[in-house]
Formats: sequence, C-alpha cells, structure tokens
Amino acid sequence: MSVTNDCATTVSDMSDISSSVWSSDTSGDKAIAPPWKIADGNLNCENSGDVRQCSGGESYESRPHPPKSHCGDVGEELQGLLVTAADANVKLEDDMQELEQKLTAEMLRVNTRMVEMSQFKKICDEEIERRKLLEVELQEHKKDLEELHTRVQTKEAQLQEVSRKLNETVADRDSWKAAYVQNEKTLMDKARRQEEALLQTLQSTKDKYNQEIMALRERTDEVEEKLRDHNRRQAADEFKKRHLQAEVLKLRALVKRLHDYRSKSREQFESRVSKLVKEADEERASLDHEVAQLRDRCEASVKINEVLRSELVETRKALITCQEQKSEAEQSLRRLTTQLQIQMADSHIKYDNILHLQKYYSDLEEEKKIKEGQLDVLRDDLKASEKCRLELNAELREARRQIEMLNSEDAQRPSHLPRSEAQVDNFLEGQRTSR
Repeated sequence: MSVTNDCATTVSDMSDISSSVWSSDTSGDKAIAPPWKIADGNLNCENSGDVRQCSGGESYESRPHPPKSHCGDVGEELQGLLVTAADANVKLEDDMQELEQKLTAEMLRVNTRMVEMSQFKKICDEEIERRKLLEVELQEHKKDLEELHTRVQTKEAQLQEVSRKLNETVADRDSWKAAYVQNEKTLMDKARRQEEALLQTLQSTKDKYNQEIMALRERTDEVEEKLRDHNRRQAADEFKKRHLQAEVLKLRALVKRLHDYRSKSREQFESRVSKLVKEADEERASLDHEVAQLRDRCEASVKINEVLRSELVETRKALITCQEQKSEAEQSLRRLTTQLQIQMADSHIKYDNILHLQKYYSDLEEEKKIKEGQLDVLRDDLKASEKCRLELNAELREARRQIEMLNSEDAQRPSHLPRSEAQVDNFLEGQRTSR
C-alpha cells in the first residue's frame, strides 16, 4: 500500500511540474502549448486537405489573415516559441532525470521496507511459535501449581494438627505451672508462718530471760543493800546472816533452775531448727523434682518445635522450586510463614518462661540462704546469751567469794569491833568495778 501511494505521489508530482513549467511562460494573454502538442511547425493544428483546422475549432481559412507586413513578425514569434520549447524540453529532461533518481531512491527505500517487513513477519512467526511453547509450559506449570497447592493443603492440615498438639502441651504446661505456683505459695506461707512463730517464740524467750536477768539484778541490788544494812548493823546478827544465806541459796536454786530451763529451751530450739531444715530439704527436693519435670516438658516442646521447623524448611524448599507460581501459592506461603513466626514466638515465650522459672528457683535459693543467715544470727544470739549467763555465774561466784571473805574477816575480828563504813564502801566499789 505504501509503494502504491509513493508511485501515485511521484506521478502527481511529475504532472504538477510539467503543468507549472508550461503554464509559467506566457506571452500576453496566450498560454504556450506544450511541445508534444506542436506538429509541423504549426501551433496545435492539423492538416485536412487544403484547409487547416485549429484546436479552437475554426478553420485557418475562416480566420482573418493578417496583412503581409506582419508575416515576418509571426515567423520571429514562432522561432522564439520554438527556442522556448527547446529550453523547456531540456529543463523537462533534467526534471525527469531528477524524478527518476528520486523514484529510484524511493524504490530502494520501498525494497528496504519490504525486506524489513519480511524480517518482521519472520520474527512475528517465531514469536507466535514461542508463545505456543510458553502456553504449553504454562499449562505444565498450572498442573505443577495444582499439585503444589494440594501438597500445601496437606502441609496446612499437618501444621494444624501439630498446632493442636502444641496447644495441648501448652495447656498442660500452664496447668503444671499453676499447680507449681500454688504449691510454692502454700509452702512459702507455711514457712513464713513457722518462721514468724519461731521468731515470736525466740522473742518471748529473750524477753523472759531479760526479765529474769533484771529481776536477778534487782535481787542482787537488794542483797547488796541488805548486806550494807547488815554491815551497818553489826555482823553479829546471826539471824540476818542465816536469812541472807537462805536468800543466797534461793538465788542459787533460781539460777540453777534458770540454767536448766535455758538448756531445755535450747534443745527445743535446736530440734525445731533441725525440723525446719529437714522440711526445707524436703521442699527443695520436691521443687527440684517439679523443675525436672518442667524441664522434660520444655525439652519435648523444643523437640516438637524443631520438627515443625524442619517441616517448614521442607515446605519452603518445595515452594521455592516453583518460581512462577500464582497469587494463591504465594498467599499459602505467607500463611505458612506467619504460622511459623507465631510458633517461633510461642517457643521464645516458652524459653523465657523457663528462664523465669530458673530465676525464680535461684531466688528461692537466695531466700533459703538468707533464712540460714538468720538462723546463724539466732545461734549467735544464743551463744551471746550463754556467754552472758556465764558472766553472771562468774559474778555470783565472785560475790560468794567476797561474802565468804567478809564472813571469815567477821569471824576473825572480835565481836566488839565494828566494821568501818570505809571497808563497806570499798567492798561495794569493788563489786561495781567487777561488774
């Protein structure tokens, strides 16, 4: 179609050029005819016998003849027309050659376009064949995608089953954890109550001992006061002396009874402490057993997670092999990835819970150490009380010795010589210093 249009354009250009050439050169109001319309030196006229017919339809004879004086001018005019026609023919030949060159170039261009069109047609045929092959491959990929979709659905069913088992395991773990926390809370409350009772008992015992010590000190002060009175009233008063000896014996009996009560309370305290230590060991063993069970369950959960992770890796490999899958397979892969992330998050949560339990167990160990430290402090208090008792016994022995010395001095001194108040003051000052 383009070649036909180019040829038509070339012919129209040629006709336009020729018409423009022959219409451009005019003489007055008359146009110059083209050379192919001039024959035998006449202007568009034909011989018909003796009469010449012109193109206008009038006979040469019928036209008025110019006068003979004008014949030379007409010949010169005809010669000029012939020269002009020859020049026009030369120009026309040049234009024709130029048009032939243009036509040749256009034909070459058309041939080139035809070759390009044939090559393009060949490429189109190859593209059609390739598209047919691609359609066949697409059908095969569709079949593969359907098989893959079936496998993905199977994997999803397996994952749902594993998720159900995992939820059951988590529920069991939560129930065990709740029971463990409840048992631990109960044991802690029991230990706290026992500790409070023990501390209360120790405090009451300590207060009782302090009261008895204060009473003994008051009695000692009274005895000293009585001794001072006795020294002031003369040492010969045997009745008061026996009374003082009786008081001293009572004090000895009271101290002995106090010592017996303290040793008894100490034995009770040690038995209670051993009992508490034994209960703490039993509770620790039970806690260790429960922690071991929780660790076993957590290890089982970790193994299940590893199995799930391996299955997910296999599923990912199966999905990666099909690179040109459609949106349905991609959505399935994203769904599986989301489920894996949820399971991994659950695994991390379980691991954090295990770490929390281990930390809680370590806190229990630290609390146990703190309680043992408190027990050591209580033992130190008992040792201090025992030391205080020994010091009181030493002071009582020293008082007895001083009393015996006074008695011996009284026995050696004559009965009519009273004891000076300076000696009594020295005795009391020595007692205070020793105390």
